[in-house]
Amino acid sequence: SVFNVFSVTKAVAATAVHILAQRGEIDMDTPVSKYWPTFQSTRRTPSTSSGTEITIRHVLNHQAALSDAGIDEMSKDPFIVCDSDAMLRLLAEATPAAAPGGAAKYH
Repeated sequence: SVFNVFSVTKAVAATAVHILAQRGEIDMDTPVSKYWPTFQSTRRTPSTSSGTEITIRHVLNHQAALSDAGIDEMSKDPFIVCDSDAMLRLLAEATPAAAPGGAAKYH
């Protein structure tokens, strides 16, 4: 699409994920990397000494600690948000700011 719709898709995506969970096709407590292999699910974070798995539940609850993912790139090029491949790469490679599962933070 030539138009960004940003948060408009959240309700549809959340509904789709919940339907998949209800059917047993997705597990909310499974690491994101099971479904998105390039996503670096186990990472060291500033607040933990060991890797922490980011789960589907963390993402849906805004608890993945990735709210600052790509912020440097977006400050240099605000139109990068229009490049789906670039944004997926930034998210896949991002390091959580804290241990996932903590405080909810919009992302």
